[in-house]
Amino acid sequence: MLTSIICIGSIINASHPRIRTTSIELPQLRQNIRAVHITDTHLGHSRGKKHVQKLVNIINQANPEVVFFTGDCFESRYNMNQETLEPLRQIKAPIYFVVGNHDGYVGLDSVKQLMRQTGIQVLENESTEFGGMQIVGLDYMKADEEDANSMHTPTGKVTIKNFCKTLSPSDSMPVILLHHNPCGGEYLEKAGVDLYLAGHTHGGQLIPLTWINNRLFQFNKGLYRFGNMQVYTSCGSGTFGPPMRLGTPSEITVLELQASSYN
Repeated sequence: MLTSIICIGSIINASHPRIRTTSIELPQLRQNIRAVHITDTHLGHSRGKKHVQKLVNIINQANPEVVFFTGDCFESRYNMNQETLEPLRQIKAPIYFVVGNHDGYVGLDSVKQLMRQTGIQVLENESTEFGGMQIVGLDYMKADEEDANSMHTPTGKVTIKNFCKTLSPSDSMPVILLHHNPCGGEYLEKAGVDLYLAGHTHGGQLIPLTWINNRLFQFNKGLYRFGNMQVYTSCGSGTFGPPMRLGTPSEITVLELQASSYN
């Protein structure tokens, strides 16, 4: 009986995303900006268009000026189509997207094409500007060649360490970096990134993995300060494997980005 109650409660918990609001002060930000961070929707057999519509309704209620989506949109090719993503068009704010490892499993080019067809800006190791911020988006990659914790990253390609050698951070606006896995923080902080947004960890998703994850990931969930850089890792709004969460929320994060009082 207890096992059944826990399983049912975990399924209900996973299927009801909730808002988590975090205030972050950014150097050189000239005006306050309300952003939403989503990640790890893992659309597939367990989640489709109805789940996307649920997320969109919550996002629109938060009334963001910009949305950051840090990967793992899809978990399988089931429900991987334009119809599933159609509700995202209802979001009245620009959406910036970077791919995750699961997007790679189902086909990076296909995922990127679907996102672009939905009006979403896909960032591929490049930067853009919005609201007086430099937005940098990375493909899914390792921190460096010695990184053994990044799951199924492409081999023989750019790493965060190498990318940072070519990064030209703005000296007049805050730099926000999007990458699926919260790794490589030491390189990004040194390169001048102010805020690092990521997902991937799910916060462990299920007890006892929630405890193990704290040992596996330097930035497992929530907000961290690392030198001059802040890192926010979201638990995400989807699940890997069973559609269950125990000990972690299914979350959509509202980021209240605040102009620095030292400007």
